[in-house]
Amino acid sequence: MPLNQDRVGHRYAAYRFEVGREHVRSYAAVTGVTDERYRNDAPDSVGDGLAVPPAFVACIAGAQAWSRIMSDPQLGAHDRVMHGGQEFTFQSPVRVGDVLICTPTITDLRSLRGLELLTIEVECNRPDGAAVVTSRSRLAFVPEAS
Repeated sequence: MPLNQDRVGHRYAAYRFEVGREHVRSYAAVTGVTDERYRNDAPDSVGDGLAVPPAFVACIAGAQAWSRIMSDPQLGAHDRVMHGGQEFTFQSPVRVGDVLICTPTITDLRSLRGLELLTIEVECNRPDGAAVVTSRSRLAFVPEAS
């Protein structure tokens, strides 16, 4: 069953993400980041204000936004999905200690060669409304085998 085109433009409820030291340490450990500022417990490492590795934003904008898509009964998403791409537009660096309010929106949904390609954009702002980063993820939904 095809995804619901009427969901393009739908804005999901915002969620809050606090960029904690442990998040960054875990990210560094599992992704092989070698910069010791992100990996150890020294007092001057992973401190508040340290800019995080840019791809860390996928941790902020990925799982929570994707779970909203997958649990949206009006969209009709299913588990035959692949991650097709990711990009970030930074208005300012993301730093340890930041609190971000992230709002996911479905911005595009199209068919291509039997796949349904969905784009979700997640705008992450500080609580005062200052823009920090926008993430765009492309998901490819694969049709059920006939």
